[in-house]
Amino acid sequence: MILLFIFVVYLFGIVPLPQNVNTFIDTQLGNITVWISAFILVLFVNPFIGVIGVLVAYDLVTYSKRKFAYHSPAESEKYNAMASYNQFPYTLEQEVIKKMAPIRRSDVTFKKNYSIESVLKPILDNTYNAASVNYTGVI
Repeated sequence: MILLFIFVVYLFGIVPLPQNVNTFIDTQLGNITVWISAFILVLFVNPFIGVIGVLVAYDLVTYSKRKFAYHSPAESEKYNAMASYNQFPYTLEQEVIKKMAPIRRSDVTFKKNYSIESVLKPILDNTYNAASVNYTGVI
């Protein structure tokens, strides 16, 4: 009676099966397992429950193939979908940066070893009697 109740609940679709069960039934091993279980029900249980079991087995196999066929999109499809999400309008920041004056190359000289030497030199502001970075004495 409990098995009949479970079959009726499944056939009327009151409780859907989990996704991992549907993906297992969609495999060849899952199909074989479902049909062998239905055959065992017909042989060893009440014939009425066996017939209902065969109907449930048929419904399981067709439903798992119809609704939960796994589709993995190609890389080009995924790339096109992601590229469509990255389309932004021309922003105010881009417009302002484009209109800014370019950096003059006369302020920067290149040495032979490709290091950059600038004519701008840093100026140390008042440190207010603070210790230097390399100070190792008592603070």
